[in-house]
Amino acid sequence: MRFIIAVLMALISTNISIRASNAGAVWNMNGSSCRANDTAIQGNSYATDNGVVDYRSILPGATTSTITMYCPVLTVGQDPHTGDGSTILSIGISGHLSETGTSITAQLIRLSKTTGGLSNVGKSATLTFISPGPTFRKRVGLTHQFDFTMYFYYVRVDISRTSSDQIVPFYVVDLST
Repeated sequence: MRFIIAVLMALISTNISIRASNAGAVWNMNGSSCRANDTAIQGNSYATDNGVVDYRSILPGATTSTITMYCPVLTVGQDPHTGDGSTILSIGISGHLSETGTSITAQLIRLSKTTGGLSNVGKSATLTFISPGPTFRKRVGLTHQFDFTMYFYYVRVDISRTSSDQIVPFYVVDLST
């Protein structure tokens, strides 16, 4: 019974800290609302539950290949038809990493509507394990003014592990002003 209470308290405190750290977000998306790439789908390597994405299995021999998710950014709080998008100042990622060799990386990417060219926007946010306790949140500076008339935007999220018994849940990605 104590174990169940401890687990529930940890989940509640994690949820509260993630909500508090998302203050000021102009766009955010939970992990399961993002779309997996072909490799993750065909390999049946990921699972979603309660908005979270993680590896499907932690059994010996389970995949350690990277799970790549694409999270579309359709608007950041203004009229996407005008093209004069908001300026964002940071990108953030939330997950639960408690072992060395695990990471979750988020990178804002834009796709030109005229040429089809892809380009990274600013730095990526990489969440890695930092001992002695689990890591839940990472934010990096990113200054960009959106132009939805010329570009499509999405955030690419890569979930990685080095051992098949590692658990690497991805919760939320966000953009903030």
